[in-house]
Amino acid sequence: MKVLLIYANFIRTPRPALPIGMAYIAAALAAAGHKTETLDLCFKRKYYVAVIEKLKETKPDIIGISFRNLDNVTFLEPESYIGRLQRIVQCCRKYAKAEVIIGGTGFSVEPEGVMEYVKPDYGLTGEGEISFVRLLKMLQQEERDFTAIPGLVYEENGEIKRNPLSDTVDMNKNPVPDRALYEKEYYEEIPAPGTDRKNDVYPAYETVQSKRGCGLKCAYCVIRKVQGQGVRVREPKLVVEEIRKLLEKNPLVQEIEFVDATFNYPYAHAVALCKEILASGLSFKWNCEISPVNVTPELVELMEKSGCTRVELGTDSVSDEGLYSLSKGFDFAQVQYVDELFSRSSILFTHCVFFGAPGETPKVLRGALKRLELLRADQIFITLGIRVYRHTPLYIRAVRDGLAEEGQSAVFPTFYVEPELMRDMDIFDEIQDFIKDRESWYLYWGLSNTSLKELVLRSAETLERLKQETEANKVLSGAEPPAIRKRRGDSYGN
Repeated sequence: MKVLLIYANFIRTPRPALPIGMAYIAAALAAAGHKTETLDLCFKRKYYVAVIEKLKETKPDIIGISFRNLDNVTFLEPESYIGRLQRIVQCCRKYAKAEVIIGGTGFSVEPEGVMEYVKPDYGLTGEGEISFVRLLKMLQQEERDFTAIPGLVYEENGEIKRNPLSDTVDMNKNPVPDRALYEKEYYEEIPAPGTDRKNDVYPAYETVQSKRGCGLKCAYCVIRKVQGQGVRVREPKLVVEEIRKLLEKNPLVQEIEFVDATFNYPYAHAVALCKEILASGLSFKWNCEISPVNVTPELVELMEKSGCTRVELGTDSVSDEGLYSLSKGFDFAQVQYVDELFSRSSILFTHCVFFGAPGETPKVLRGALKRLELLRADQIFITLGIRVYRHTPLYIRAVRDGLAEEGQSAVFPTFYVEPELMRDMDIFDEIQDFIKDRESWYLYWGLSNTSLKELVLRSAETLERLKQETEANKVLSGAEPPAIRKRRGDSYGN
């Protein structure tokens, strides 16, 4: 079959995310004998025009859309991307006879809501390498058993149904992602954004997965929806060999980013991978995201020796109340310990912290600000509010505290901000004054002439508007029902 894969990612800050998920799908489809072309919308100014032109050029049988983000996950300046996805699907309906399949992280975290809103033919939750190939095989048959496709979301008799995730990809047998489809813009050196106080530019980079899944249980996390239950690791030798080949093929690459949910979990795999990099004789810079859990002097030393130059720590909070409510599995003493370990190394490290976690009252948050002063990190990146997704402990807490409604769709963004903070708005002035003169601390609140308090108030209005627009557009989109059927007059060929 002729398949067109569209990467519907519109976020380019702090730097564009390589479409590694789409690259894995493309490799799996090629291995199954399908002819695949791709369209990356990340760098397209007129994305609608780009879609039309590609549809007319390729005339695909199937259109697969990789939807990476529902929104920008920013409480202070929320922006939704679901409307753009809706327009892309409508464009596909108008200019092609192909059936439309949506997948990707943005779809997997809220599949029923996205289906209801944008009206694709099918959706695929979780990993797609196996299920996408199976779905295409089924679409070539007269009899279609929708229940046989793991993770498939479809409409039947006016009801949206979702199959459970059953198959998981074997990371050691999965095809290497087809990086030949990446646009050249990904390999350009770009200026570092204002959020990065230590780097002037970001080098050209490549992304590599050494594992999927995560064994940690953070209260807000949706990784199980995206990558399934449990952790599946890839043999370190295979990971290093993949890196060797991609560096040989693309001399523009200056850095490798491991896009594992948590690089240092499981601990033994992280140690083995660092040792394998050292044994290979390869010399390259790399970075990753890690948890303060499972950080030891041995690991930090191995990371440094094997080429790690930067890490982002998923610290999330420095208050005991916040760490407990977010189910982080460590306390502030562990944060300080890890901070000390990295401060002794050459690795640049950032603590990523939320303000406003459950239990972080104004009194608690004032104490947290003082605790931040005890840390030696090169950067402290602070986010106000935490994005809430359904079927997570944070969602249950948000419903209990009146910040979300039971059964509310996560298509439009909802954020958890400790309610007591909103009843003591002066705390936002204190936060602004505390942070503004610290060069290595960063909390973005928009234009310099807008106070943090003012932006918090404006955010509530924006979120309500996004909710109303989403509901209104969902009703309008209902005029065009999903095409869950074999299209009349169409014949599929390999």
